Amino acid sequence: MAKDAPTLILDIDSGSLGACLVDHIEKPLISEVRRVSIGTGDTRDASALIPLLKEALTSVIPAYAKLNPHIRTVSVVIASPWFASTLRTLSSKSDKPTTVSQASIKRVVADHRKTEHEAQGKVTLEALPVTVEVNGYRTQVLKSVQGKSLSVTLYESITDQLFVRTVADAVHASLPHATLTWHTTPVAYAETLLRISDEDHATVIDVGSEVTDVVILSHQTVAFVGSIPMGSRTIQRAITTAKTNVADSASRLTMFARGELAPKDMEATAAALTEAAKPWQKGFTEIMAEAGNTVPVPHRVFVVGERDELPWFTQVVTGAETRGQRPLPTTVTAEFFAGAITYGENSSYDASLALDVLFIHMRGKGAPKVHSTAPVLYSVQ
Repeated sequence: MAKDAPTLILDIDSGSLGACLVDHIEKPLISEVRRVSIGTGDTRDASALIPLLKEALTSVIPAYAKLNPHIRTVSVVIASPWFASTLRTLSSKSDKPTTVSQASIKRVVADHRKTEHEAQGKVTLEALPVTVEVNGYRTQVLKSVQGKSLSVTLYESITDQLFVRTVADAVHASLPHATLTWHTTPVAYAETLLRISDEDHATVIDVGSEVTDVVILSHQTVAFVGSIPMGSRTIQRAITTAKTNVADSASRLTMFARGELAPKDMEATAAALTEAAKPWQKGFTEIMAEAGNTVPVPHRVFVVGERDELPWFTQVVTGAETRGQRPLPTTVTAEFFAGAITYGENSSYDASLALDVLFIHMRGKGAPKVHSTAPVLYSVQ
């Protein structure tokens, strides 16, 4: 990548496409921030969203190519419903102590990958060893160690070939020489939030337009991934009446969170939001109960979402109950990053893009390419 060529970040969720340029100087410099809708309905099915995504991509990417035709790296970070992920444990044992190294870990993952066969039309994005235990003790294997047992917790993500091809074709139509790297939000957000907050345990709630991803972090690594088929737009739509529209609902919720409505309207909006939030809260409680069977459920919660939606959606989160306790949410605002990012021309704060940018920046310019035959191997520890 040329020294003066920025990286183009594409952040794709269930209802919007975010994009920005980032220059990798001492502090990443974000410029030319954009976010456009992907459709306007309640579609959550990835295949049905493809034409709408294509339309959004072709409306955005040519503008970046015009701004800087020398862009050579495009980092794509995707949220639900564009991927499916699993966490599984791979184990190997020997009768005598053997040397365990980074090569050993890669070999365990590679041997597992040989036995896995991707479903037709699917592509592996990531195969990441997020935790390693030797003789039952967790270690980063910074140096070779001796042990009889090796256990690797593997995070894997897959997506549809059609999705990959749609994004790649749209990028290469305007930036024919660009290289694409692919990442999923559970890993990108986890690594960034863990490094910034220095938390050992936390829950990340990524509020999309129509889907909410929930990631539980335990001992500074990804421990559980789930999703709720509802997002901010879903709730806005739920409080919309025959006399209003979704835009009216969005505006009313924003004013409600600021306390700017008349008392009667504050009361009515509070009641409508309480009712509309119940299915989301039920889904969140079920996820936390399922996760609690295998990992400690943390009460520290990070909420990631659009700036105007965060204040009222935080009330949705605090209304949930897990094991008799309410979550303690921290909204990921611009202040949360404490000057770790600088902003240039035509830029504004976007939580998802800020997390993506820091993730890519911390990994450096030598980020591995991601494709089905050469999965990325690194640890979030």
